[in-house]
Amino acid sequence: MAFFPHDEIPPQSLSTTLATFLSHHESTTSFIGAGTATRETKAAFVRTLLAAVESGGDQVVVKALTCLRILSREPNGCQDLFLRQGICALLKQAHLTASGSAYTETPVVVEALKCLCNVLLQHPPARGTVRESGGVGVIARILKEQNTALPPDSQFLFLRLLFLLTVDDQTTVAELVDPAVDLPATLVTLMHRPSGTDIKAPPAALLSEIMKTIYNLMSVGQTTVPQRNSGTQMVVTLANTEVDMEWVAKFQNLLPEIINLLLSCDATLPLSPPLSHTIHTLLNFPLTPYRSVFTDARGSELVQRLCAILGRTLGSENPRSASPTTTNLDEVVPPLIIVLSGIARQDLAAREEMRRILLPDDIDRSKPLDQGTSITSQLIAFMTALAVPNVRESVCDLIFVLSDENAEKLVKYTGYGHAAGFLYAKGLLSAPTGSGGGGGGGGDHAPIVVGGRPHYATNVDPITGEYEKHAAGENDWDGMTEAEKEEEAEKLMVLFQRLNKTGVIKAVVPGMQE
Repeated sequence: MAFFPHDEIPPQSLSTTLATFLSHHESTTSFIGAGTATRETKAAFVRTLLAAVESGGDQVVVKALTCLRILSREPNGCQDLFLRQGICALLKQAHLTASGSAYTETPVVVEALKCLCNVLLQHPPARGTVRESGGVGVIARILKEQNTALPPDSQFLFLRLLFLLTVDDQTTVAELVDPAVDLPATLVTLMHRPSGTDIKAPPAALLSEIMKTIYNLMSVGQTTVPQRNSGTQMVVTLANTEVDMEWVAKFQNLLPEIINLLLSCDATLPLSPPLSHTIHTLLNFPLTPYRSVFTDARGSELVQRLCAILGRTLGSENPRSASPTTTNLDEVVPPLIIVLSGIARQDLAAREEMRRILLPDDIDRSKPLDQGTSITSQLIAFMTALAVPNVRESVCDLIFVLSDENAEKLVKYTGYGHAAGFLYAKGLLSAPTGSGGGGGGGGDHAPIVVGGRPHYATNVDPITGEYEKHAAGENDWDGMTEAEKEEEAEKLMVLFQRLNKTGVIKAVVPGMQE
């Protein structure tokens, strides 16, 4: 059985016992569940560790905090750590008390911060204890005063704490956004890297925590429609939600940094943190009041970059397979597609650029539209992908927006079969019109209109969106050049000669009868 101290530990043996525990359990995530300890023995060990944290020397305190961090991976048996006294002990060792000493990073401080992160993750009520003990204000103050001068570990752990503390806690969010604290301004400073300088960009892990915290701040604290009053100016975010403009304005200085980060990211990277978290933050911003920030001097570069990320992400996936990768896809990709839909709704020039990239006029209709490697084929394939319902819904909505939210235009481009489920869900389903009108009726030469430009296709199957398979030779002869007609005639002559040689039938060429 794995080592676990079941009996009381003599003071002179404490350091050795803790070292032995750490050597056995560095990666352990379960003690009671694995049968290594009982609830009682684990709780007793936690109390011993808390006493050591309060009164031991630095080396013992570091070991005790590390043991507590490991034990807290399994909440069962950690009740004493989760109590106010336990939380305050961690805050004290992390230098996060209002009356404590000035913040300096030490091994004890770092381990206390890590342990505190685990506690807040595993026991959400502890977040309120940290706020009530003044920890939120101290974290924000240290970040504001020391900012980029803070060591990297402290920056990361402070942001991780703020992310956890702002989960569904409007009181904490209000404290952090208050002008006296102004956490958004602090985050701008952490993110900003002046052009032409040698200052390195923030590490990816730190950027992820910054973006997650921004998302929490904006989502948890935003004023929604039912709370508005007559003097409130409401705006629509890229997630198509109405919010209070006054609230969004508190974060407006972050928007240029977020967009610069998107434009400077490695275009070959997959959609993973911090890129995915950065895209999440855009969901809470409206485009209309910040049009110049979204477009700036770089024109449609943001739209092109987002479309490229989408194409790269969908290109390696099979819409018809149900696998762990597609499950992850259904969680990661929809926010990106929703952002694209929101931009297209609020900016006509961006919509036109997206149509050029995602729904080009010259789509190959000689084969099923959902077969192929192009981004267009991938999108149409995902319109009916049962394995990824969130991707399916968001893709359908994006194509609908790019079709000017016009069901007829959508059907003309994708075919009725691909669009039927989406249109039924929106209450827009109607019977498809016959072929000969580009899939949308209106005569033998009705165009498929995409981006305001007519695309004439007189033989598109209204169900599949493909060119109809006509009988051999029905329309081919009229479309041939004279040279092609002569070539076909020569082929027929050869066939006639072969038939004559068989003796079974006598093939007669018109004009050559005896």
